[in-house]
Amino acid sequence: MIDEHEAYQRWLAAEEEVEQLLKQFLPGSGFGHPAAESGARTSLESAHRLAERSRATYNEAVRRGSEVTMLKLQKSQHLATWASFVVAFVVGATTVLQTIITLLKPSTG
Repeated sequence: MIDEHEAYQRWLAAEEEVEQLLKQFLPGSGFGHPAAESGARTSLESAHRLAERSRATYNEAVRRGSEVTMLKLQKSQHLATWASFVVAFVVGATTVLQTIITLLKPSTG
């Protein structure tokens, strides 16, 4: 699996390649030969498709990373909920036990 940073770097590299290839089509770049222009257009289309796939891979890595983070948070919240239930039970049981002991003590008055 590709991590977010690596996917982002690949996307940036692919976008940079597209930008470099686009410069060939600027006025005054010297383009004019039909075969060369056709080859450059093919390269540009391939680079553009690679950039789109790289962007999709990056978005998937971000989504997957967010999903993992949410699952960790849910697990942590689940554990915290059970811990609070245990504490509440112990406090409640202690209070009930203390009340019973107090009621059963012989009064010295």
